[in-house]
Amino acid sequence: MEFDPENLTLTEVLRDSFQHLDDAVHNRKSPMRCPIVATIGDNGPNQRIMVLREFDQDNRVLRFHTDFRSPKVAELEQNDKISILAYDPEKRVQLKIYGTAKIYNEGDLATEAWIQTDTMGRRCYLCEPGSGAKSSAPDSGLSKDIQSRRPTIEETEAGRKNFAILLANFHQIDWMYLNSQGNRGASFHLRGNDWSGHWIIP
Repeated sequence: MEFDPENLTLTEVLRDSFQHLDDAVHNRKSPMRCPIVATIGDNGPNQRIMVLREFDQDNRVLRFHTDFRSPKVAELEQNDKISILAYDPEKRVQLKIYGTAKIYNEGDLATEAWIQTDTMGRRCYLCEPGSGAKSSAPDSGLSKDIQSRRPTIEETEAGRKNFAILLANFHQIDWMYLNSQGNRGASFHLRGNDWSGHWIIP
């Protein structure tokens, strides 16, 4: 969507933000499909790139997949605050999203997400030891056999115990549009069940 920087409305900006997130889920080529996700660790903010798997606009939830053994799981148990940064260089739109997150390793939501994950996606959860563990050399953690081929569905089931979903419930979106006539920015905050927005100087 191309904007006229002098005739923006908050309504279309919020709609554009949601459209970007929805497209990121369904379009593998979307630059916002792999945003930067930050949690709070012992040494401060801890960032990584994650694949956006689901956007639930009505419930204000973003879903990601993660290894249940990864450091971010322990970090979120200590501090559930999360921020997500996504950028589309072609459309020159940046989204900063703030909220809280929970990890689910068991239950219907995690099980359904596992069922919908293909074997190459599941292969990531077969690594031993777990994500973030020390290694004496560059190593994927996968066996040489599994690393060189697509595993069978039966082989991937061993990774189910390591699979988890991260559900980020967001309550603030900061939008910025880069433009040669001057950047434009807006911030949206959840008030009850509705979004309240205002312009900000970017």
